[in-house]
Amino acid sequence: MNLETEFLAGPKDDFEPLRDLYRAIKGILQKDYYQWVQANCSFFTDHGQNHIAAVVDTCSLMANNSTKSSPFTLTASSSPLTMVEAFLLLSAILWHDTAMVFGRTNHADNVGKIILKFREFFPHEDFARTVKAIAAAHGGRKGLTKAKKQDYLAFGNSSYEVHPLRLAAFLRLADEISENRTRISGNLLDAVPDQNRIFWEYANAIAWSRPDNEALRLVVSYNVDKKVVVKRFQCVEFPDRCDKDGKLSLIEYIICRLEKINNERIYCAQHLPAFARYTELQARISIVDDLDRLPEFDELSFTFRDGGLYRPGEYPNTSIFDSFFSNNEKWKPENLSKHLN
Repeated sequence: MNLETEFLAGPKDDFEPLRDLYRAIKGILQKDYYQWVQANCSFFTDHGQNHIAAVVDTCSLMANNSTKSSPFTLTASSSPLTMVEAFLLLSAILWHDTAMVFGRTNHADNVGKIILKFREFFPHEDFARTVKAIAAAHGGRKGLTKAKKQDYLAFGNSSYEVHPLRLAAFLRLADEISENRTRISGNLLDAVPDQNRIFWEYANAIAWSRPDNEALRLVVSYNVDKKVVVKRFQCVEFPDRCDKDGKLSLIEYIICRLEKINNERIYCAQHLPAFARYTELQARISIVDDLDRLPEFDELSFTFRDGGLYRPGEYPNTSIFDSFFSNNEKWKPENLSKHLN
């Protein structure tokens, strides 16, 4: 079940005005915003239309685990996701990166500046305010504090219970794992500026990523080219892990990003329904040589779970970087170099 398809395919009923508003919002953002996000943030990985579709697909996969027998159907008032909540979540997905037209810094907080210009595309301002809170929650270590746990929204002749915090956690976690090589152009890799190159190389290394609902785990699968796996790139994202020149090898950056994904999994899990509380993160890493797979480094699996001190409501700090390399000596950059050369 695709959440957007399910939402838009509903019968002509009391929720048709929500569908019309959603179609109108999506049309405007596709026409007037997404292309300018990329223009303003040149050589960033894609944050436009394709990324939006990927986040919708990931949210759909997460929501589909609400029942083991068959995909759930959106309804007016029943759990786990109602028609009103579907509108809120889908709208927040559309809006969540639009403020990058002003720049990446604080773009999650700035989304409200754009939503304010389009108040008429919401049933009323309570809807706009809730969508803004859900979208803004996808960034920062205190992002999820911006959305209320429970609320009611008036629509038509009724008031509908909604759970903005749950929806924000859905969006935040789906955004975190909606990453793969389709977010960049492989043909342009060599033209990417040094300050952006590591982000492109990382995206290019991800074969696929998705939630595994049966095992309640998140899975990220990497195919890393041997020519770049130990190559060092400029990195501003993890300064404590960089050398004196501010550089980090790609394999070290991959482990840093897995650490971040695992922290996001833990941070979001407390606010998600039971069926979407993924209990671990699995990385499957292969090193490839052009079109060949290297048998010694083919589809090796590593699992990351909870660990360290964590206080509910706070952003976790479950460090896996040092333990990963201490337990997997041959994956240290200097040892990989010996194996691969």
